[in-house]
Amino acid sequence: MRKRMKFSRHGIFRNEFMSLETQEEDRIQLGELKKHFLNLSPDPYLDQKFGERYRAHSSAVISDSEITWIQPDHFLQKSSENKLFGGLKRKFPPVSNKMLDIPVLIKTIFDCREIYCYLFGETDL
Repeated sequence: MRKRMKFSRHGIFRNEFMSLETQEEDRIQLGELKKHFLNLSPDPYLDQKFGERYRAHSSAVISDSEITWIQPDHFLQKSSENKLFGGLKRKFPPVSNKMLDIPVLIKTIFDCREIYCYLFGETDL
């Protein structure tokens, strides 16, 4: 399943750092975002002796003005990146569409994209 969203550069993100603490609408949206994080599903791969961990997984292709959400059928890391579960195809529920539509999350993704592209000279992620 793919979900395409287009955003005006002027309406969604800025070249300055966001001051989320001072913007009431952002605080409300952050509260909504927190609710989604508190409702993630338990990670079925982690042994309970290590405690609890909660997961959801979605991927995205991010260009200058668009995010294309991709719901992959599995999550895979290299063994060098994850000594415990590297090389294992894991399945997690997708990130909720309602969460993916929260404007403060979208602003944060685009702001992080700008910083990454500036630091590493990339144009698309």
